[in-house]
Amino acid sequence: MATYFSFAGVQDAPEFYTRRIRVLAPFLHNALIKLDEHVNTPQKIHFSDKEKEIIYWLMIGKQNSEIAMILDKSSNTVRNQVQQIFIKLGVNNRQGAMMRIQELQLS
Repeated sequence: MATYFSFAGVQDAPEFYTRRIRVLAPFLHNALIKLDEHVNTPQKIHFSDKEKEIIYWLMIGKQNSEIAMILDKSSNTVRNQVQQIFIKLGVNNRQGAMMRIQELQLS
């Protein structure tokens, strides 16, 4: 993993601040790596039984409206649950969710 820090306008800052930024940047990098490892650890993601059922239907290509009919729920309820699944997986669309689910071997 790589990190990129942008310090726009830092060249105009006093040397006092730029030295501290140079010292802190590696620590920030390490903290971000640890955070990413923690968030992306498969054991840390817990799905409810309802979410697991929706994941199943997502993986076979069903749309929210189809899942809603199958589960006898409203489309809005399914949409909200799909969004919660996306958040837990750290993705923002179906394709990303499917890739992440396969990566985590949840299917």
